[in-house]
Order: sequence, then structure tokens, then C-alpha cells
Amino acid sequence: MAPFKALTAALAAASLLGGVLAHPGEEYSAEKIKRSIEARDIAQANAARATRNCKGSAVRAAVQARAAARRSIAAQLLREKRGIVHSKSVPRRPAKREPDYRQRT
Repeated sequence: MAPFKALTAALAAASLLGGVLAHPGEEYSAEKIKRSIEARDIAQANAARATRNCKGSAVRAAVQARAAARRSIAAQLLREKRGIVHSKSVPRRPAKREPDYRQRT
């Protein structure tokens, strides 16, 4: 039982020292943390702007169409592999029109 306790103690000590030994000498000053946060904020703002600009573009529509075609082919191949008989996907039923409660009758 003694070797097991020694092994457990050694593993516990090694896990505590792992974080210290992973990046020796790295210091986190308040200035470095502030710069890191500012850089992250700038990157997020740029990403949001890029997403807004891309949302209605023809390139995005082409990418979406290719992705839909790729998923359709993958689904068809899986159906064939599993022996499911479908030449095409089952079309969705049209949604029922709910009455608009904001309009007064």
C-alpha cells in the first residue's frame, strides 16, 4: 500500500507544478492584460463588421449553395448505404398560417 500512496503523492505534486513549468518566466502585468483585452475588442469589432458586410453578398450565397449541395449528396449516399428508398428528400409541408392577433377584426 505504501508504493500506491507514494505514487499518488507524486502525481498530485506533478499536477500542481505543471502549470508553473508550462510557461516559466511569463509574467502577466496589468498593462499586458489591458493590451490583450483591447486587441480582443478590436478583433471582435472587425469580425462583426466583416460578418455584416458578407451577409448579403453573392459569395456567401454561393458558399451556402455549395454547402447545401454537399449535405444533400452526403444524405443521399447514407440513404443508399443503409438501403433507404428515397429518390429525393421528403418535401416540407407548408406552414399553417396563424391568424395575426395584432390586427383587429
